[in-house]
Amino acid sequence: MNERQTVIVHVAVPLPLDAPFSYRVPAPLAPAAAVGRRLLVPFGRRKVTGYVLEVVDDDGRELRDVLEFLDDGPLFTPSELALYRWASSYYLHPLGEVIKAALPAGINVQSRRGRGLEEDELTGGRSVKTERVYRAVAGVPETAPPPGKASVLLAHLTERGQESAPELRRLFGECSVQLRRLRELGFVEMAEREIYRDPFRMETVGHDCPLVLNGRQTAALVRLRTALDAGRFTPFLLRGVTGSGKTEVYLQAIAHCLEQGRSALVLVPEIALTPQLVSRFRRRFRCGVAVLHSGLSDGERFDEWRRIRRGEAAIVIGARSAIFAPLAELGMIVVDEEHEGSYKQGEGFRYNARDMALVRGKMAGACVVLGTATPQVTTWHAVAGGKLECLDLPERVNGLPLPSAEIIDVRGARGSILHARLAAEVEENLARGEQTLLFLNRRGFSTWLTCEECGHVLRCPNCQVTLTYHQGRNRHICHYCDYAVPAPSLCPGCGCGRIIHLGLGTEQVEAYVREHFPHARVDRMDRDTTARRGGHARILRKVAERQTDILIGTQMVAKGTTSQGSPWWESCRWNRPSISPITGVPSGRSSW
Repeated sequence: MNERQTVIVHVAVPLPLDAPFSYRVPAPLAPAAAVGRRLLVPFGRRKVTGYVLEVVDDDGRELRDVLEFLDDGPLFTPSELALYRWASSYYLHPLGEVIKAALPAGINVQSRRGRGLEEDELTGGRSVKTERVYRAVAGVPETAPPPGKASVLLAHLTERGQESAPELRRLFGECSVQLRRLRELGFVEMAEREIYRDPFRMETVGHDCPLVLNGRQTAALVRLRTALDAGRFTPFLLRGVTGSGKTEVYLQAIAHCLEQGRSALVLVPEIALTPQLVSRFRRRFRCGVAVLHSGLSDGERFDEWRRIRRGEAAIVIGARSAIFAPLAELGMIVVDEEHEGSYKQGEGFRYNARDMALVRGKMAGACVVLGTATPQVTTWHAVAGGKLECLDLPERVNGLPLPSAEIIDVRGARGSILHARLAAEVEENLARGEQTLLFLNRRGFSTWLTCEECGHVLRCPNCQVTLTYHQGRNRHICHYCDYAVPAPSLCPGCGCGRIIHLGLGTEQVEAYVREHFPHARVDRMDRDTTARRGGHARILRKVAERQTDILIGTQMVAKGTTSQGSPWWESCRWNRPSISPITGVPSGRSSW
C-alpha cells in the first residue's frame, strides 16, 4: 500500500451501539490498516478501543482520524469475524461487544479525565510479562572478574550460556549486586524476554498411552476418524452412559485430528471439570494444551490466548467462553455434557456455546461431537431428523455395573437435615475408609428469610427473588445480580423479632456434617469456596490424595468427580421441587 495514501476503516466499538463507525487512517499509519486490528479512536469527548471490520479507499468524506494502532498485528481473522457477525445477528447483540467478549479481558484502552488533569488519562490494557535474562559476553575483558559469588555466577553463565534472574536467585540466593558489577565490567549482558503466566506451572504430569477400546468405543472412533478424514462439517451425538469411556474416545479421535495437522477444541460445562480433564490431556499429548475459563487471572487468560493465537497450543480446553479460542485449522470440537444449561451465558452478551460450537464447526469444516448420557430434547429431535448422527455407548467399560440408586421417602422426617438412613450409611462409609459425596444444588446457609408475625419475605428489589442467607458473611445475597444486605435482627416489614431462616444450603449441610461426624475431614465445593484462583484444583487435589472424607457441594461436584483407587458412594442427591410459589425461587429449567 502506498504510504502517502490515506484509507478509511469501518470500526466496531465495544459499546451498546449497533452500527460501525468510519474513521480516516492518516498516511503514516495507512500501511498498518487491516481487518482485525485493534486501534484507538476518538469517540465523542473520549478515546476508546475499536476493531477494524473493513478497509476501503478514501472517498474524501470529512472524518475523524485514527489515533494509533494498539497491536503488532490483527487480533482476529476474517473467518473469526464471520463467526462474530453471525453471533451478533443471531443473538441481537452489538458487534463491538461481541468482539470484546471474544477477546481476552482487560486489553481494551479508554480515556478517563481525572481531577486536576488537563488531558485525558488512558486506562486499561493488558501488559506482556517479561523477565531478565543474563548471559556471559563472548571474549575476555581486560580486567579480572571479581572474586567470590560474582566469580561463581560468571562461571555458571559461561557454562550455561544464559540464565534467567529468578533461576539465578534460586540457585545462588540474592545476587543482584554481583550481577550489576559483572555488567559494569563487561563480563555479563542483560536482556528482557517475554514469558507466559502458566496456570499449571506448579503441576507435573506423567505420560500415559491410549487405552484398549471395547467394541462400541471402537465403532464410534472409526466413524469419527472417517469424518475427520473427509475434512468436512460432520456433527455427531455421542450418547454414552456414565463411565462408558466417552473421554477416551475423545482423546483418540483428537489424536487422529492432530496427525492431520489440525487443532481441537474441548468445551466443558463447569470450571471444576477443567483441572481433571487438562491433566488427562497433558498426560496423553505432548503438543501444547491451553486452558481458557474465568477461573484464571486476566494475565493468565491473556497469555493463554496469545499462545493459541501464535499456534503454540493445538488443543484448547475450557468453559463456554473458550468457543471463541483463536485456533487455526480447527478440525474437531467436543462439547462434553452438551445438555448442561451452563453453556448459556446469562448476562452481558448472551449466547449458547453448545449451539455456537455447531455453527463454528460448520464454518470451519470441522467434526463436532456432542457428548452426553442424557441428550437434550432438541438434540434428540435433530438425531431423529437426520441432522445429527448418533453414536451409542450403552455399556460401561470393562463391564462395570451402574451404581445402585435408592429413593428414600423422607415424609415425616422434614425436621432433619440428613435422613436417619442416610446418616447411618455415611457413618458406615466412613468406617470402611471410603469417601462420601453429598450433593445439594443450593449454596449458602438457607434459601430464604420470613417473619412468623407478618409473613414478610426478604426479596431482591431488582430480581424479585428471595435472598439467600450466607452465614460466613452474615449477609443475604441475590444469586442473580449480587445485591446484598446485612442479615437483619428484626423484620424489615413489621419490626418484630420473630424472623426465621428456611430452606437448606450447602453451608448448613457442612455445619451439620462437621457437628455430627467430628472425626471426618470435611470439605465444601461451591462457588463461594472456589472463588479464589486455583480453588477447584486445590479441593480436587485433596480428594485425589484422600485428604477429604466427605465432600459437600453443588452441581460442580456432581459431574466427573472421581477418586483414583477409591470408590465414590454418592450419598445424597436431594430432588426438591424446581419452583416454589411461596419462596419465589425460579426454576432452573427456565431459559432466556
